[in-house]
Amino acid sequence: MVLTLGPIPAGEYAAWREGVVARRTVSPRFRGLPEPLAAQRARQAIDRHLPLAGPPEGTEVLTVEAEGRRAGTFFLLPAGDAVHLGDLQLADPADAPAVRGLLVQRMRGRGVGTLGLEVTTGDPAAEAFVDGAGFDLVATQMQLDLASAPPPRDLGRVMVRPMTADEITAYLSNTVETFADETMAADPSLTREAALANSHEVHEQVLPQGVDTPGHDFLVALDAAAARRTGITWLFHEELASFVYDVEVDEAERGHGYGRALMDAAAEHMRGLGMEVLGLNVFGHNHVAHALYDALGYAVVDRSFNLAI
Repeated sequence: MVLTLGPIPAGEYAAWREGVVARRTVSPRFRGLPEPLAAQRARQAIDRHLPLAGPPEGTEVLTVEAEGRRAGTFFLLPAGDAVHLGDLQLADPADAPAVRGLLVQRMRGRGVGTLGLEVTTGDPAAEAFVDGAGFDLVATQMQLDLASAPPPRDLGRVMVRPMTADEITAYLSNTVETFADETMAADPSLTREAALANSHEVHEQVLPQGVDTPGHDFLVALDAAAARRTGITWLFHEELASFVYDVEVDEAERGHGYGRALMDAAAEHMRGLGMEVLGLNVFGHNHVAHALYDALGYAVVDRSFNLAI
């Protein structure tokens, strides 16, 4: 069977786009948000990249055709010399390797350096697309079910308090650089300039009102017995969902189990606020952190991959 790629007919674009919004609305990343809010967030994200009037220049919405039969759809977003593949839908996941081959050939012909995509756990088409193809893991999104998580082993060893205004200022003065360093380590194709630009954009999106943006908790961790500072964490909560933006054990305190204790304290903090789920992102090169989150009961909900073309 011969597969071909081609642009989606203009008359099908609006209906296809609504399908993308619907699928994004039920993404596990929106767990803990009421359905209307999840749908609003999904539509906002799609509006930025795929406006109702049609794909902007450089963005493609492609169909997969199998000898006259529609076999799938996906979209491609350009980002410098990289392209991000989104919403891969295939009637038969077994077609994924052939679609990948066609797409890689297409991208090479255009001078694209990197192909990226996100793979939601349990998505057979996306998993088949990356399987055995040499993709590099860039980052993993994980979530902890705060109701069913195993009992904390180190709860009470660490307590947390809010950062002072001066502590927040000092902390945030370094986060843009630190996040840029982490993204470059996870994705070597990024230049320093691109990593810094991405970090600035992320921080502006996350903190549109600066430290006054609602829902953010900047906390200092203390050894409960000695009242000695051991680290920090930056948490966010909204509706019934929460997220760990940052967690760091102070350098002098590392190697003594404070990382696990701090994560337990963060989870307990969010339980106290009535949250149902606690999410986080771990970069692909951070195997130690990934192993810790596994041990704490976090589940993988999606992974980001890059393929050097």
